[in-house]
Parts: sequence; structure tokens; C-alpha cells
Amino acid sequence: MQKGTFIINTARGELIDEDALYDALDRGHLGGAGLDAFKDEPMTDQRFFKLNNVILTPHTGAFTSEASENSLIIAAQEVLRVLSEELPHYAVK
Repeated sequence: MQKGTFIINTARGELIDEDALYDALDRGHLGGAGLDAFKDEPMTDQRFFKLNNVILTPHTGAFTSEASENSLIIAAQEVLRVLSEELPHYAVK
């Protein structure tokens, strides 16, 4: 990767080699990292906490007030569709 690159992982911790990431961050090759998923959850590797170029969240990055509000709106719209005898967009078996 190019020097100064920022890594963001909000998917799965297994996608990132945490040892290689730490080394690249610690020696300044990477500009920084934003991590919301880790190989082991809860995160047990304390090394990342000392780095100033890392933002860590406990796999809760998607839990915002906006996301909650949008989920409620979509659920209400689906109920209204079914009550209007229409098929829901998001059917679950």
C-alpha cells in the first residue's frame, strides 16, 4: 500500500492481518486506521490502544440514532404494505 494510506474495516476482523497492520501503523507507513471489527471480539490486543493514528469502536459503528430511526421507518412501511394487502419488500421465511 502507498505510504499514508488509511485502512477502514467495519466488516469482519479476519479480513485484516492485525500484526501486519500494527507494524505498518507503528512505523508510520500507514496514515491511520479506523477499526470496528477485530479478529477476537471483544478486542484483547492492547497494542492498538497506544497508537494515536487509530480509532477503535467495539463493533457498534452502525448503531447510530439515524440508523435506528431508518430501521423503524422501514419496518413501519413494511407493516403498512402488508395491511394494504401488498407484498412486503423484505419478506422473511
